[in-house]
Amino acid sequence: MLVREATSNGTSAAMLDTQRENILRMASYCENTVDCRRSLQLEVWRHHQRANNFKYFGEKFARDLCNRTCDNCLRGEVFVARDITQHAKQIVELGAPLVRGF
Repeated sequence: MLVREATSNGTSAAMLDTQRENILRMASYCENTVDCRRSLQLEVWRHHQRANNFKYFGEKFARDLCNRTCDNCLRGEVFVARDITQHAKQIVELGAPLVRGF
């Protein structure tokens, strides 16, 4: 419906794609409860600079510099990445007979 209305008023498909991508980025930012907000904001700025062919100086923002001033750093939760490949394979193997039965 959104596409039909947009194309009828002259909005290009490329512009719709850009708007859709921006909405998804904003949703991702809002739902992110792990990464430092300040580093996320800097990443958005970097993307904007590159997209508009502006000079980019390669700034990096270390999470330690946030000093717990954003909601995610203030929460102080630590997340550990774990490889769950073997567990996932076991789940798939358990479900395989069910799939073959249909």
